[in-house]
Amino acid sequence: MSLPSKREYLHTIYGRYQRAGRLHKIRILDEFCAICGYHRKTALKLLNRPLCKGPWPTYPPELVLPPLKAIWLASDQLCSKLLKAALPNGWASMSNSKARSTHTFDSCSWPSAPPRSTDS
Repeated sequence: MSLPSKREYLHTIYGRYQRAGRLHKIRILDEFCAICGYHRKTALKLLNRPLCKGPWPTYPPELVLPPLKAIWLASDQLCSKLLKAALPNGWASMSNSKARSTHTFDSCSWPSAPPRSTDS
């Protein structure tokens, strides 16, 4: 059975499994394992977690990239890991909403790196 078929079957029996009593859940679980070929523990995990409603939301690049690029340039082109860590601090420290709308981050106080040791 293909993965899309297994997902479709999971979506069809998910509601029935959630509403069923203990004895019916055992039968549904056995049926699900026999049809899809899942191990019992894997089937339990799939049936007891909330179903995903769809793909993750995607944001249009024309709305996301200009402010992100401005933040990246204002942070002296940090790598993605450091930018992710600095983003909440820098964004929260901006004083006015005009800076957010025009993407000028000169007034932004970015966290500075610790001074380097010059000891040799």
